[in-house]
Amino acid sequence: MKILKYIFSFFTLLFIAGFIYVAYLFTSADTEGYTFKEYKPPLTTQIYDRNGKLVANIFEQHRFYAPYEELPPRLIEALVAIEDTSFFEHNGVNIDAIFRAAVKIIKSGGKTMEGASTLTQQFIKNTELTPERTITRKIREALLAYKMETILTKEQILERYLNFIFFGHGYYGVKTA
Repeated sequence: MKILKYIFSFFTLLFIAGFIYVAYLFTSADTEGYTFKEYKPPLTTQIYDRNGKLVANIFEQHRFYAPYEELPPRLIEALVAIEDTSFFEHNGVNIDAIFRAAVKIIKSGGKTMEGASTLTQQFIKNTELTPERTITRKIREALLAYKMETILTKEQILERYLNFIFFGHGYYGVKTA
């Protein structure tokens, strides 16, 4: 009985891989307009009085931008360790994590959901796409993540991610938090 389960899992994964490839062929044109060169999140404006004392912060999203060079190495190590251990090895999409998640979902009969998104995919999902939970959006997210990783360096992606994410209590970006 176990062997049938593994055979079923193998063919399911093979089907998923084939589906992703076909979806890539149909949706690859959707990634044409993305260059990822400009990234300008809304920042906090500070108003000072004539003596240089801060009077007010004006913002839509309370955020100060920190260039990569200002980001503590331990922060980057911690983020990668928690969110995406193979961040520096993959090309935007972690195929091993996708298969591992698919196997867990199949073994649990769909009762357990496992995440397989990379940091790049998370950034794409939150900045470029709608929050809908569909296979089409997930494929588009993977394609855009792959494209982003061909255009930007890992450091540029980490810088953008850490300056974008919401830390709670109205704070966006690591420098503000």
